[in-house]
Amino acid sequence: MKKLLVVILALMITATMLAGVSSMATRLPKNAETVVVIEDLKTNYEKMKTSTFLDFFLEELAVEILIQQYFEMIVYNSGSRPSDIYPAISADVGFATWYAPESSAFYSIIVLGPMDRPSSARTALRNVLPQFLSPQDIPEIVVDGNYLYIGDVGQFASLEKGFSSDKLTEGFPQSFGYFYAMNNEMIQRGVARVESSQIILEGFTEGRTDEARSLMRMIPREEGTLELERMEHYALVSGVLAINEPSVFEDLIGLEFDFSKQIPGIEDMEMDEVISRSLAILDEITGRAMLDFSVPVEDIFSALFSLQPQAEVDIDVPSFDLLTRLEFSGALSDLIELFEAADIEYSETDGVLRLEDGQYLWIQDGWIFLSNSPKAITSERLERSRNAFESLNYVSLARSIPQERFAVAFVDTGLFLGGLLGTGQIQSGLLASAWYSENNERIEFLVILD
Repeated sequence: MKKLLVVILALMITATMLAGVSSMATRLPKNAETVVVIEDLKTNYEKMKTSTFLDFFLEELAVEILIQQYFEMIVYNSGSRPSDIYPAISADVGFATWYAPESSAFYSIIVLGPMDRPSSARTALRNVLPQFLSPQDIPEIVVDGNYLYIGDVGQFASLEKGFSSDKLTEGFPQSFGYFYAMNNEMIQRGVARVESSQIILEGFTEGRTDEARSLMRMIPREEGTLELERMEHYALVSGVLAINEPSVFEDLIGLEFDFSKQIPGIEDMEMDEVISRSLAILDEITGRAMLDFSVPVEDIFSALFSLQPQAEVDIDVPSFDLLTRLEFSGALSDLIELFEAADIEYSETDGVLRLEDGQYLWIQDGWIFLSNSPKAITSERLERSRNAFESLNYVSLARSIPQERFAVAFVDTGLFLGGLLGTGQIQSGLLASAWYSENNERIEFLVILD
């Protein structure tokens, strides 16, 4: 998986030219349920590198060179040349999924093009993919003119083509990436662009029925996330959520959410006990949550540079601190009863549970704490850590989002870069937020990387 992620990054970094969204949309299924189109990746990739984070991360730390070297090593080891595979990643990129009722199955296709020497690119891809995928998972790759089609090509061939580009672009500013998804209840749309040296992703989820629109209106808590942001947090990564109740999402997506299925061994419980205990726990979760993450910068630095082709040493998983907090109106005994019924092993010391996976769990001031560190260490780190939501990088980016937000996450990439480079704090941050728009009757989101 790690190698595959690196190769995906390398494909993006080495791409050289992409064309327009309209041209690609005409080649995708007319009635596709999910569509992604990326255009002019080379130009926009260079623009993306003007953001502080990517400039420092890719250029100053030479990560771009490392990824390119790693990618080319993989291509050479497969018996191909990088010059053979580059055309496949130097073109428009389109992705689509669709549902076939006659077979009750979903299918997908990736379209790359136009390109020079598509046959050579197909051969190179066929040589490289077996290094990451088992034989039965390798998709079919077909050449048609100057385009490559990868995926369920047989099913794709019989479909009517010509997806409406208006579904991707209407109502948004000029962008280079476009996303569209639709089902019976909702439509999701989004775009990606570069503006003032910031990478911006924005979009919305909109109900197609009165019921879906009503449920979306119910999601946010009136008080929003501001109170949660002012609580103690780690300095590197923090996220907060304030919704009315978790069951809203269950109704919204039309799925039967069984909390009991998330707990190993709980399938051995009697069904009436499963239902009663699960519903009792869900009733005691208020819908407010916080997530914090921290990792030593030196561990990240070591992991990055172990990607060099000449490195043969094993890569240890970096040490990290992970803390999840859920507002909870119940008692620790409620959770213990559920664990015992599900045969989940634990030990208890002074009101703190040590779970079988090594996590520590306790209840404090009306919150469930779940941490990979003991209670005393977690409390000390929270007290000593600077709150990520109080950093100047967050304050600067937060001006772009409404105070009525019900979800927000922030990564202080400036702190991360400053630690790697030994320069102290750098102006850079990654912000993601969602809120309900009364005017548009939909959930809107914004992601900014500075």
